[in-house]
Amino acid sequence: MKPLLFSVIHIIDPDEAAARELSAWLLNRLAYPRIFIATGLSPDENNFQANPADWLFIRITAWDDYQRLQQTHAGQPRRIVFLSGRNERRTDHLSFILDAHLQAPYSHAQLTRIWDQLSNPAFTHQSMDFFFLKIKARFIKINYCDLREIRIHQGLLLIETRDGKYLIRSTFSDFRDRLPFALSWIHRNCWINEKYRS
Repeated sequence: MKPLLFSVIHIIDPDEAAARELSAWLLNRLAYPRIFIATGLSPDENNFQANPADWLFIRITAWDDYQRLQQTHAGQPRRIVFLSGRNERRTDHLSFILDAHLQAPYSHAQLTRIWDQLSNPAFTHQSMDFFFLKIKARFIKINYCDLREIRIHQGLLLIETRDGKYLIRSTFSDFRDRLPFALSWIHRNCWINEKYRS
């Protein structure tokens, strides 16, 4: 494959060793890439605004921060690869529900397969309008339009979606802050998503 010139790549991963491994592979793969590495994201992050990404490699746990950051400026890389940590378990299903998923340590074979897949002009990229719930150490992907309502139930949050109900340990305010849209309060301890598509 002909190398892409001046590709802008952002790597968001608190595992600096894994990020360096990934960066080294990219440096060998591409001609003159501009690679930005961060351990996390903050509301005042300026790298994305100043350097729009062609590729984003992002730890799943940083996805909410990235989605919030996207509200402040337009443009999202179509090529997004989600990352899991070395010691995270129950991640085998993620390669089936996401465009691309990698778990450290990264192999050259995995990286090449994902790079070629996402670089293919015929590849259909999924919408990035979703969030994750971590249920019993397993990440569940939920589309924003599939979130139906949230209730406080015995000190926990009951998250009702198109495909099921999930109990999580969280406050409503913390959960609300994860979403890039407002929820509507309908009665005591219950909120609905008016963007829900029935």
